[in-house]
Amino acid sequence: MKKILVMYPGFPHYRNGVIEELLEDKENEYFFIGDKNMMGTSIKAYEFKGNKKFFNTPSFRFKSFVFHKKMISYILKNDFDRYILHSSPFWITILISFFILKLKGKKCYNWTHGLLKNEDNFKTKFYLNFYKLFDGILLYGDGAKKNMIAKGFPEKKLKVIYNSLDYKTQVLNRNKLKTEDFLELKKKIFGKNYNRAQLIFIGRLTKQKKLSVLIDLIDILNKKGEKFNLLFVGDGTEKNNLEELTFNKKLSHQIKFYGPSYDEFEIYSLIASSDCCISPGEIGLTAIHALTYGTPVISHSNANFQMPEFESIIDGENGKLFKHNDMDSLVNAVLTWFAQNKNREVIRNNCYKIIDNVFNPVNQKNIINNFLK
Repeated sequence: MKKILVMYPGFPHYRNGVIEELLEDKENEYFFIGDKNMMGTSIKAYEFKGNKKFFNTPSFRFKSFVFHKKMISYILKNDFDRYILHSSPFWITILISFFILKLKGKKCYNWTHGLLKNEDNFKTKFYLNFYKLFDGILLYGDGAKKNMIAKGFPEKKLKVIYNSLDYKTQVLNRNKLKTEDFLELKKKIFGKNYNRAQLIFIGRLTKQKKLSVLIDLIDILNKKGEKFNLLFVGDGTEKNNLEELTFNKKLSHQIKFYGPSYDEFEIYSLIASSDCCISPGEIGLTAIHALTYGTPVISHSNANFQMPEFESIIDGENGKLFKHNDMDSLVNAVLTWFAQNKNREVIRNNCYKIIDNVFNPVNQKNIINNFLK
């Protein structure tokens, strides 16, 4: 059994599935080091709750640079067989720790996005040279792997480990509610219009997400004689603007703002009661959340403007992909998807399949262990 140290600037709460899977691993013994407060950001941190396999290293920022107290002394005093770093050139203490470890002859792997965009510029070359310092790169998606290979990066040093959420809890939630429960919830939110097909967006309501496009979408569908409901779950800087646009377009009976939710069962009920999750901008882990609960996903197909989790969408099977920034294509994707005569249970199982086989923490752990051999 090898002792492996996982070094992160801070561990976000949505990594809990894979963190707990690694903590319980019987093949290797995993330890963790990072800032328990997520570097002072607004992102909720994973709570190790006194676990002795976690060492807290408080951090501070100077512009884009991040420094960690106690990390270098910990690296000098403790010895592990392998090191997995979530490393950026701007996370200075982690970078110094990496060079110390290399001087000690240790194997170091970077758990990172890699090259999300297929571009030729200074930034791409800079990061490629940075990644070449490591003994291996653990990636979230196949697209980044293809981009790096195309730029001449050695394929043998790349491993796609995908991404996941709180899979164990989410699988237990499946099937807790029945069709009549979903209908009751939809009726509570949309009143007498509850029986229309329901689209959902869940996440931060920010300008980057291009959410006004969804309000325009409902308006266009109405003019085509196609009535849909749209539910926004989340909060953010764009909420007031979106509410005002909804009111101005007289769509308040079809578009509702639920507000934020951090309760996993409540999130399950909202996602699973919806007929489709939709995102005009990057989709990220929202795709994993929706598919885990059996709800198909519609998002755009331009990998250069997506997060790696969009690879979980299999066009025509568990969702649809449309052309980036193309309203006609988005409208067509929605109408095409709902024109299918597939049984809702068949769609639900199609959504489960990619999660149960690929995007889950057990699979991530197994891939990591095999790669570290």
